Amino acid sequence: KAGRERNSRARYSRDWWLFSENRSGLRTALQGLDRYIVTLEIGKHRWFTLLGAEVVADNRLVCVASDDPFILGVLSSRAHRIWAEAVVDAPAATEIYTKTACFDRFAFPDARPGQRVAIGAVAEALDRVRAEVLAGRPRLTMTGLYNALAAGEDAGGIARVRRLHAELDDLVAAA
Repeated sequence: KAGRERNSRARYSRDWWLFSENRSGLRTALQGLDRYIVTLEIGKHRWFTLLGAEVVADNRLVCVASDDPFILGVLSSRAHRIWAEAVVDAPAATEIYTKTACFDRFAFPDARPGQRVAIGAVAEALDRVRAEVLAGRPRLTMTGLYNALAAGEDAGGIARVRRLHAELDDLVAAA
């Protein structure tokens, strides 16, 4: 309470017992969606996934108000990872993702309808297979999964995740 009462933002000091603020802009953007895309703001590996709209994201997630699997696929591609690493001017740039630098300024490919469908299908498969791999290995986290990918491991479904990422990268590059 004492720290919040000294905060320079009037809302934080006045309403010290409330956790942060309502994100009315995000709530409005998510209306009508059954799910939306998220990534960690700070993380060792850059990955995107879909969350159900009933899940309220916390301040450590960067949210994309879209349920389009094509968008998920492009964001999950090597092309976008390289872009995000290049545009963030901060220490450990590969670990930080800012919406304004990494997402808002990214040039999505002008994909043909068939390319959009193919990218979306692989992105959906990637999201599903990662969830299956994690469900089958309860002690494995998403970070652990991507650590295993980086280390070249292929056991326990990791090879399927690797193949889907490679396929996605090829499709996005072609688009």
